[in-house]
Amino acid sequence: MSDVDPRELPRSHRVLSDQIAPLLDIASARFDDPHIATALAAVGDRLSGPLRIAIAGKVKAGKSTLLNALVGEELAPTDASECTRLVTWYQDGLSYRVQMEDSEGGFTPLDFTRREHQALDIALPDRRDAPRSLRVTWPSQALRRVTLIDTPGIGSATSGNSEATIDFLNPNRPLPTQADAVIYLMNHVHGDDVRFLEAFHDQEVSQATPTTTVGILSRADEIGGGRQDALASAEKVAARYRTDDRIRSLCFTVLPVAGLLAQSSTNLRQRDYDALARLAANPTDVVQDALLSADRLRSTHHVGLSAPERESLLDRFGMFGIRIGAQLIRRGLVRDAGQLSSVLRRQSGIDDLAALIDEHFIGRAQLLRARSAVVLLEALVASQPAALSRPIALGLDQLYASAHPLAELRALTALRNPRLALDADDRAEAERICGAHGYSPLARMGLDADLDGVDIEPLLVATINRWRRKAEHPLSPVDVRAVSNVIIRSCEELVRDLPTGR
Repeated sequence: MSDVDPRELPRSHRVLSDQIAPLLDIASARFDDPHIATALAAVGDRLSGPLRIAIAGKVKAGKSTLLNALVGEELAPTDASECTRLVTWYQDGLSYRVQMEDSEGGFTPLDFTRREHQALDIALPDRRDAPRSLRVTWPSQALRRVTLIDTPGIGSATSGNSEATIDFLNPNRPLPTQADAVIYLMNHVHGDDVRFLEAFHDQEVSQATPTTTVGILSRADEIGGGRQDALASAEKVAARYRTDDRIRSLCFTVLPVAGLLAQSSTNLRQRDYDALARLAANPTDVVQDALLSADRLRSTHHVGLSAPERESLLDRFGMFGIRIGAQLIRRGLVRDAGQLSSVLRRQSGIDDLAALIDEHFIGRAQLLRARSAVVLLEALVASQPAALSRPIALGLDQLYASAHPLAELRALTALRNPRLALDADDRAEAERICGAHGYSPLARMGLDADLDGVDIEPLLVATINRWRRKAEHPLSPVDVRAVSNVIIRSCEELVRDLPTGR
């Protein structure tokens, strides 16, 4: 994940945090509740801290495996049983540390061990009061700008595990969720997945929205039975979900990712390459026969691999990864562990997800962090006596009037509603202008990035006039008028910010 130059963001994004900070100060001065004070201090810190992305999904959807792939090393435990039983934060820091958060918000250091780059083995205390969450601090380039939050699986056999995730993401909590965005994993889109996504979505700026949620078709290599074209099959399934109105109203997009292959490719070792090379060196018919299934590979003893080596390859790469790796080596397309690691990482789909996180989440990190602060202030206004919260409510009204990026977020949510009376072309243009695919003038207007010298002002004026006709048409529904007015203002701001002397 690459750094995003803040100078490329709209000016309105850069000043939004400055507009929110005084409201947080007012709230701190008016409320003496220690819990509120803690929440306000925490959200103030979030304005300049890393973006917080929660990874959620059903049990065994591959959440911890995906987290490890994004971090670039194996930290979260993954095995055949249910691993994640507590909400666990993975954040960057100067030292290696694991802490337990108790029910009062205090933190206690915990002992942990780690062997040969394997997952952390954390010594949880044997006590009746279960920890609220775990905080893993790990010096990591990948975690420098993104804090990843691993959550227990939905539909867990242990009801408390599922409830921890639902509570963490629930929009009906007294205080808002601590996550700025959500990556939701699913093997296929089942009814439980849709109901869960619907449960924690909110149609206003607060809480999860389609703009802050990305769907991942996890275990994508299993869709095609581990065949070498499995990811192509998974992409077709994901493409179908991306055009489904119900899914579009809940997720910004859906991507296929082979999580196990992504995780293993990030820490592929020379001995893994050597084992695959010995397998690939066998005659073609022998290799094809051995790779018919996992059971066949386990029972094939004459391919130059011991039983523990065959089991290790299955655990680390799965049948899909073994087939792809052996084929790459046989064809001479890779010649060492480093080359194989790079190719398998691209094959897994994790690079596409990392690019999406860069563009869609980190690229709007200032906006999403500011939005999280607004959510907390909204919650305080709704839950506290009017006499105390009135100055904050007035400040929020002024903020909404001047902070157009928040209006764009609301418009992006409205544009995902299938009941909005706009055709597909108008929806696509409106989403693009609201910054769904980037905030530069060229990106918003759907122009090629190489056209630096193009005069886009006539295009912007034509776009303003076209959407103004929609906004002023007497038969336009209220929601269409609202979206149209947001588009008009977005284009007007683009005209205002165009460099002079063109």
